[in-house]
Amino acid sequence: MTTGETKNQLPKRERLYLKRDLERLFASGQSFIAYPLRVVYCSEPATDRAPGVAILASAPKRRVRHAVDRNRIKRLIREAYRTRKTPLTERCALHGRYLHIGFMYVGNDLPTHAAIEKAMHKAVSQILQKTT
Repeated sequence: MTTGETKNQLPKRERLYLKRDLERLFASGQSFIAYPLRVVYCSEPATDRAPGVAILASAPKRRVRHAVDRNRIKRLIREAYRTRKTPLTERCALHGRYLHIGFMYVGNDLPTHAAIEKAMHKAVSQILQKTT
């Protein structure tokens, strides 16, 4: 790996899983729609941990009945995020902030890879604009 390349990985420290973090995200987070995704985000100073971003990918059982389809949707969301996360992590490191983001699928049918990529591009650019 050369010095200019970055790895598109999603380690556990970049996944949102703690109950207190989830409650804080949904209690005080701001949201918008980048169809077929609903995005909820919350930014806070990184006082007790390193600056960075943690995400949650969700597909509701009510809209998507089969578990294999829900897992596919979550996999597409995570993959689209991994390829576009660099500007968010750089901004958080620069400003010493920690960002929680939740991506919830709100469509009724199975999305294509292109649709999720387009929605993720829109979501990341809106988050960058709103957290300036």
